[in-house]
Parts: sequence; C-alpha cells; structure tokens
Amino acid sequence: MARSIWGLTGIAWAAASLLATAGAEYSDPTILSDYLAVSMYSAAWILAAPTVLLMTGDTSGRAPHILAMIFAVVAIAVGVANALEDAFGLRELGTVYVVGFLGALLTLVALTVALLRAQSRRLAGVTAALLVGSAFVAIGGGVIVFAALAALAIAPAWFGADSIPKPSSAR
Repeated sequence: MARSIWGLTGIAWAAASLLATAGAEYSDPTILSDYLAVSMYSAAWILAAPTVLLMTGDTSGRAPHILAMIFAVVAIAVGVANALEDAFGLRELGTVYVVGFLGALLTLVALTVALLRAQSRRLAGVTAALLVGSAFVAIGGGVIVFAALAALAIAPAWFGADSIPKPSSAR
C-alpha cells in the first residue's frame, strides 16, 4: 500500500509540473488542461500527507513523527485550499493556501533536519526533494519529486522505510 501511495504521489507531482511547463493556467482556469493542472497540483499536496506519514513510520525519535503529522495536516489544507480557490473561484481561500504553502515548506525543512539527526539520511534526501520540487513545481520541480518517490517505492529498504507499516506495540 505504501509503495502505491508513494508512486501515485510522484506521478501527481510530475503531472502538475509537466502541465505547468506546458502553459496550463493555474490561477484562472478556463479550459480542461487548466482544470487538470489545478487538480493534479491539489492532488499532489493531498497525497503528500500520507506519503510523508508512511515514509517516516520506521524512523527513530519523536521529532520526525510529530513533524510528519504537522506536515500532513498542512499539506491537506494546501491541497484543499488550492482546489477551492482556483477550480471553484473561492479567492478568499488564497490566504489559506499561501500561509499553508509556506508552512508546508518550513515543516519540510524541519523534517529534513530531524531525519538527518535521526540518522535517516536517505529519507532526508526524499523530504529535501519534496521541498525543492514543491517549491519549484511550476518549472519542473515535480519531476524531482517523482524521481525521489519512484526510487522510494522501488527500493524502500534502501531508504530504511518499510513499505508495510508495523503496528506499534503498546506496553
């Protein structure tokens, strides 16, 4: 299940980037490709939530888990706010989108640092790719996210991420 989510998330980020570089109009969609671009970008953010939660499931320390939960909430807010603002014209949600977007980027910086401190360097590389890719999605950054998440989905053990989350043992 985790591998599928990682793969779908990567595809959504790549599609959002490719549509943006092809000239899709995000802020004022009028044709089908514009609406598809908004949908892919919003889906990419929403899918980023379970992606990061699943990715950090086997890491040590509490900081990566807490930051992953914060990121998940913010990423969902960004995706929903973007969809409502751009696809449905609810411009007042633009502030929610901008604040959420900046919060998501800052949380990804903190999560990358936390993963480095937890000795999960390869996963830190994936979160860094998500950070850079999401910040530069309009100029092809989503392809970076796709590459990182495709590698994670293909070889999760190399990254130190188990593709099947284990239930926590309560004591």
